[in-house]
Amino acid sequence: MSITDVRLEVFQNAGGAPSPVYLGRGVTDLLGEVIRKQEFDRLFVVTDEVVGRIHGSSLSAALQESKHQFIEFPDGEASKSLANFEKLVKRVLDKGITKRSIILAFGGGVVGNVAGFLAGTLFRGIRFAHIPTTFQAQTDSALSRKQALNCQAKNIVGCFHTPLFTFIDTAFLETEPDRYLISGVAESIKNALISDEAFYHYLDENLSEKMLHDPKELHELVLRSILTKLAILERDPSEQNEALILEYGHTLAHAIETLADGALTHGECVSIGMVFDARLSCMLGLLAEDQEDDARRLLERIGLPLKIPAAITSDRLIQTMRFDNKRRGHEVEFVLLEATYRPHFTPTGYCRPVDEALVLECMDACRA
Repeated sequence: MSITDVRLEVFQNAGGAPSPVYLGRGVTDLLGEVIRKQEFDRLFVVTDEVVGRIHGSSLSAALQESKHQFIEFPDGEASKSLANFEKLVKRVLDKGITKRSIILAFGGGVVGNVAGFLAGTLFRGIRFAHIPTTFQAQTDSALSRKQALNCQAKNIVGCFHTPLFTFIDTAFLETEPDRYLISGVAESIKNALISDEAFYHYLDENLSEKMLHDPKELHELVLRSILTKLAILERDPSEQNEALILEYGHTLAHAIETLADGALTHGECVSIGMVFDARLSCMLGLLAEDQEDDARRLLERIGLPLKIPAAITSDRLIQTMRFDNKRRGHEVEFVLLEATYRPHFTPTGYCRPVDEALVLECMDACRA
């Protein structure tokens, strides 16, 4: 890998503490130099078994003289559980982790959340860094200070913990299966829809499956996706106010993801959730009918699903959504649109409770 293939970008992640983001194809080559500037007793690379098998040797080479240990667990959303977390804590304690140690989260969104939560809670917080290897992690989950595990529903147990730094190497995306690469783009489409007209028009003019396999075009898409999200997080790094718009499509998506039990990716569920939220926005009289398909056009172009799976009943979805991590009262809450690029703001913020009968009616309209 060589960072001369695509330009190197260095910018700051959102949040109070300095947290540089290094972006470029082959940028992992600089990891050893950056990590040697830190003082630590032990370095733990937390990853899943798939990433460890495919990329473990290249990461070890990048770390150079820095002694490190790999801690692997099974890949997949099921590993974001309290049971897996307990096993992970025991393993790193047995291997001598201390308050002076550093954790490197090396993998996709699941690895980033698990390793980030481990770092944020172990000894009341130790240092960690992100090395995301999937499109979704590079452009979305690794940029957030939120670290979380699943319990009855998605991302119920969590904390905020800022990484030392983040290395976003687009060369890793060359080994990501097409389904997961495409799935990750759902979050980019979402960020354009909720906040960034210029980015939306860029996607409308350029997005295709072909561009995802061109290193320069892929770099540009990753960069634009990152900057669009960071613009929101810079204004609300705690993700308690404006940044809640990042949850557009996610109320239904998280419920589908939980009930699909691995059959659908996170991005595929977000795709379905965005189509649902657009329809719900129209049914509430917030969004004009001619803007309902703005998301659908882009999602359909790269083959993402649009309909709620027939096998998942509306009753089960409602029951699961009652555990949604945005919920503040008895009703399920949604982020909605008043127009493309303009989320709906209510007197209580960007999350609006919606009557269950209307939610069920919308589900019927959005089924396969």
